[in-house]
Amino acid sequence: MTDWLARARAEGTPLIDGATATFVWPGDTAPILRSDMTGWWPGAEPWRMTESAPGVWTYSLELPSDAYVEYGYFYGDAKLRDPFNPRLVPNGLGSLNNYLAMPDALTGLQNGHRSDAPVGHIIGDEITAGMLTGGRRGVALYQPAAPGPYPLLVVFDGKDYLERALLPTMLDNMIADGVIPPLAAVMVNNHPEARIAEYACSEATSTFVVETLLPWVGKRIPLVDTPGAHAVVGASMGGLISLFIGLRAPELFGHILSQSGAFGWPRNQLVFTLAKLTPRPPVRVYLSVGEYESLYKPNGRMRDTLQEAGYDTKYRAFHAGHNYTAWSLDLPHGLRWLYGT
Repeated sequence: MTDWLARARAEGTPLIDGATATFVWPGDTAPILRSDMTGWWPGAEPWRMTESAPGVWTYSLELPSDAYVEYGYFYGDAKLRDPFNPRLVPNGLGSLNNYLAMPDALTGLQNGHRSDAPVGHIIGDEITAGMLTGGRRGVALYQPAAPGPYPLLVVFDGKDYLERALLPTMLDNMIADGVIPPLAAVMVNNHPEARIAEYACSEATSTFVVETLLPWVGKRIPLVDTPGAHAVVGASMGGLISLFIGLRAPELFGHILSQSGAFGWPRNQLVFTLAKLTPRPPVRVYLSVGEYESLYKPNGRMRDTLQEAGYDTKYRAFHAGHNYTAWSLDLPHGLRWLYGT
């Protein structure tokens, strides 16, 4: 019989045996186990552990070699950390998740500082935001170390892409490797209490980006003036507004990078109508989504809609959930497809 507790103490958890990952919990009773794969909300069916030895509870499942899964233990509303796993990551909601990375999961991660990659310059500021809630928006402008002019990435949920995805370091590394040309990026924040209103196919946000944000950037760094040279980038609701703005302003944004786009809500269906019925603009669309998240099917539907309408579309499904580690791993794929040299 396997001594699960001894292995957990010696190896850390989850225990990895080939394609099998095993979670281990010591105690008189077992907590419930929630993850990207089960859903985090109270009504979702969790993983339920079984008693494999007196006072030792386990749960096993098979995963692909590149799977990345965030998880947590719960007794009622109380969230507990895995006592055998020190690997923690912020979940964006004020707490930490444990995570499981299968052997090939973190291959290709580009957001670690490298001594051979020239470091770009970041300017932080606050700018007028017109009709948007509060009237002001924080932005971070990244200029690569290489000379311009540059295509520009307009990145929504900018603070998260700056601090959690570490996008500037990723761009430094990819530019140094010669896999993309020098790209600038402006990472723009949303109002924390109005994110859904701003990103749910908002004409006010589109107007702000086109009439205020782009001119502000253009006064500070040199931008290319080729039609459609710039890109819109975002995840979840940010992925939705990226696609919306790209379809509305293709003369500026001929490159769209949408990660786990929030295409499933009824109020967000306008973007499907735009994709189906408006004349097809000359844009390239990179869509990606985790197979372990509720937005998997809506993103597949959007892929089909865009392809049927004749868009140049690349779709990628990855073995992870709805989180910034997954999006950080995916970003290089999208940037290389949209801008690869």
